[in-house]
Amino acid sequence: MVNKKMQKRKQQAAAALQDDNSKLLVKDQNNPDKAKEEADLVEDMSENFDRFEMWVIANGKYIAAACILILIAVGIFLTVMHVRESSVKSATARLADAAKIDQLTDVLKNTSSDVPGYDMAQIRLARLYAADKKYDQAYSCYIAVAERKNEPYLSARSRLDAGYIRELAGKNAEAAAVYALVADSADIMPDLRAEGAYAAGRMFLLLKNETAARKYLSMFDPLKAQSQVASQWAMLSQALLNRMPAPKVRAVPMSQAAPANKAVPAAKPAAVKPAPAKKAAPAAKPAAVKPAPAKKAAPAAKTAAKTEPAKKAAPKK
Repeated sequence: MVNKKMQKRKQQAAAALQDDNSKLLVKDQNNPDKAKEEADLVEDMSENFDRFEMWVIANGKYIAAACILILIAVGIFLTVMHVRESSVKSATARLADAAKIDQLTDVLKNTSSDVPGYDMAQIRLARLYAADKKYDQAYSCYIAVAERKNEPYLSARSRLDAGYIRELAGKNAEAAAVYALVADSADIMPDLRAEGAYAAGRMFLLLKNETAARKYLSMFDPLKAQSQVASQWAMLSQALLNRMPAPKVRAVPMSQAAPANKAVPAAKPAAVKPAPAKKAAPAAKPAAVKPAPAKKAAPAAKTAAKTEPAKKAAPKK
């Protein structure tokens, strides 16, 4: 049953193809110019293929040699890439396995700085130097990582750690300069810049440079921080800034002070004409006082004689 259907479909396809060919023949007969153009095109293509075939036959040796050279070059390239990848893997493994100062020093000397893990190995070496209180060697390792700039975060982190190493060594002025450099670098992550600003403000405050300390402690606003870590460092800076005493007002020297206004001379008092003296009024005459009539005095002697008897004289002994 299936075979009959397949045969039927083939017959239908063959009939359709014959119809198309017949139609094309009819069109070609009706348009002889187009048929000629197509025939010319086919002839040109066959001639070109013949020419190419002849060129290949004539230069077959050179073509074969070129193909062989290309294959050799591809093989060499793949081999070099494989060897390089293997060496990078082995170098990375050696960097990871080194744990002591002498091991890390030897591996870092014999390994390219482009190998992945090189910066981390040098940072580990710096930490080992710092643990042994070899601060100059630790500082050199951190600065080397920072200046290579292979990885932005490790570069900025190493520069900030170099400042901490200077602080541990007692070189506070150099530490403050490193912290300030990190805080002022716009291409460093905001988290590390905020940490550097706090460290710089703290160190300048220790150096009694209150102007620089206020500058770096107020550099980041906790409310406008771009991350939570930056906000925490900004809050620490704000707390330290609030504990600082109020800035002293600088006294202006007398030579730079503005000249005082000259005192206006007091106005002369106006002349006052003395008022004409008034004539004294004549004193009033005392009023005449009439003397009261004198009373007649009663005779005292007669009255005493009448009332009291005369005392007798006491007899003499």
